[in-house]
Amino acid sequence: MKADYSSSSFKAGLYWILQCGSRGVNLYIRIIFYILIGAFLISTYFFRDVQTSGDTVRFSESADVLIRSNFNPSIYFKSSIESQLFYYFWLALIGKMKSIAVNDWKAFLVYTNIAAAYLTIIMTIEAILKVVNTRSALIFSSLLFMTSTEYLQWITWVLSDIIYTFLASLVFMLLLTSVHMTKYNSMVKWSGLIMAIISFFFRPSGIPILFFSIVFILITPTLFDKDRVFHKRVAGFILALLIVSGLILSLLWGWLMKDPELLPLKILHPSFTQLSNEYKTGIVVYLKEETYQPPPVTVIDFTTITLLKIFYYLQVISKNHSIFHNASNLLIFSFSGFAGIYSASPWSCWSDKKKHVTWWVLFVMLSYAIFYGTQYVDYDSRYRIPLIPLMILSSSIVFNEIWMFIHNKFGVDTCRSQLSWL
Repeated sequence: MKADYSSSSFKAGLYWILQCGSRGVNLYIRIIFYILIGAFLISTYFFRDVQTSGDTVRFSESADVLIRSNFNPSIYFKSSIESQLFYYFWLALIGKMKSIAVNDWKAFLVYTNIAAAYLTIIMTIEAILKVVNTRSALIFSSLLFMTSTEYLQWITWVLSDIIYTFLASLVFMLLLTSVHMTKYNSMVKWSGLIMAIISFFFRPSGIPILFFSIVFILITPTLFDKDRVFHKRVAGFILALLIVSGLILSLLWGWLMKDPELLPLKILHPSFTQLSNEYKTGIVVYLKEETYQPPPVTVIDFTTITLLKIFYYLQVISKNHSIFHNASNLLIFSFSGFAGIYSASPWSCWSDKKKHVTWWVLFVMLSYAIFYGTQYVDYDSRYRIPLIPLMILSSSIVFNEIWMFIHNKFGVDTCRSQLSWL
């Protein structure tokens, strides 16, 4: 049977799509989308098998020690097991799950992952709509999340990544929100810093988000003039300073990795020696032998390994990923990278709020890359999951600008006249 393309419902749907760039999103539309997103997450991941790794076993054993110490940090860190200070809150969560759910604690942690992922997605979309309140941004950001293999594939794993990503995203959103608030901005800002400190003791990758929080509080006043206009030159200078600092840090790190005994803090010698030994084998990305380098000899050789780690941390396309996975990464990495650079360029004509948000996303991306360049880069790109929601935030702003350009260039009225035959 031939479809009735003259029906009013078809026209209404098509015109709604054409006008996405100009119409806002009311509460009812948001609720519908959030219900659909929740249904997708539950139907896709709630009934899947729980997945574990070697890290899961290690954390489980450490959590058992924490349970026996009655969750007392002073007793726990005096135990014979290797102290894991920067995982304390994660271990405490595992311990509580074990105490409550006993044998089903892994499943309960996966349920917690689903909830954390859902809250992260809702929080990010709400932040996007605060900057560009359009239906096109809502649809695009929702689709990016639902198709982000790099993010969603870790929901069923009994690992800290999804929950930590929620914490990191919450810190970012709180601090960004505080700048554009007229009331309670100090309370929101300091709440963000407190959450950054909590994330610091949730897993070691809390270091870059804590760094971001401190830098954010210190330099945000210099990014705006008295009329609340975003200083593009100052933003560009800070971005250049971060890159130069990263290069200098890579050189100093190469010097330390060559001879970790030069580190004045003796308490850190064991961990630095272990990392140095791995450097000396030429490892760049774990379990990716094609990235391994010849054993380094000079400081420049050690520095090169750090720079390669930064490169591979930000690598967009991998032969180990599917075409779909690579396409998703290419979209969000390229859009968010462009947005951050464009926001600080002299040619940027975006609003100050758009420039401020996208610039900070790029700042956080580079901070994470520099941090992991001095640490570990895993073969499965797991350590860059916290960047995905932030990059989707930035990418959605770019997409909205593209949609608005098309909308303004051709106009909905023009499209309606061209489709009048419908």
